[in-house]
Amino acid sequence: MTEQENPGEWAFDGHGELHDLSNHILDIPPAPEPITWRNVVDVPKPHGYRCAIPGDQGQKTLYDHRVVSPVYEDLDGGQWVNVCHEPVWWDWIDMGDQRPDRVPHSTAVRACYVWVEVRYRAGDRIQ
Repeated sequence: MTEQENPGEWAFDGHGELHDLSNHILDIPPAPEPITWRNVVDVPKPHGYRCAIPGDQGQKTLYDHRVVSPVYEDLDGGQWVNVCHEPVWWDWIDMGDQRPDRVPHSTAVRACYVWVEVRYRAGDRIQ
C-alpha cells in the first residue's frame, strides 16, 4: 500500500470495537421522499400504486398490495377497486408480451377501505 492509499488512523477502544480516528465525514444522503396515504378515490390514476387495507375490529392492516384497476361503481353506486398481493403484481409485470389484461388473483375491495402510498418530491404541491 502506498502513502496515497492510506486508509486513515484506526484504533481499538476498551471494548474491542474498531474506530476511525481520522475524523472522516461521510456525505449524508438526502432524506427519502415523504410518504402520505390517500384514499384511492382521491387519486386520479391509482393503477400500480402500493396500497394498504386497514383491518376491521382489531385485525391488522394489510400492506404489500397493489391497486390493479381504476375505481369503479357497482349498480348500487358503491365504489370498488381491485387489488392484488405485491408478488402477484410483479409476476404479472414480468410476463411481458404474454401478460393478460387483468391481473390474476386480484380481489375487489370497497374503495373506502383502500389507501394508496403517495410519494412527493421536493417542490411538489400536495393536493
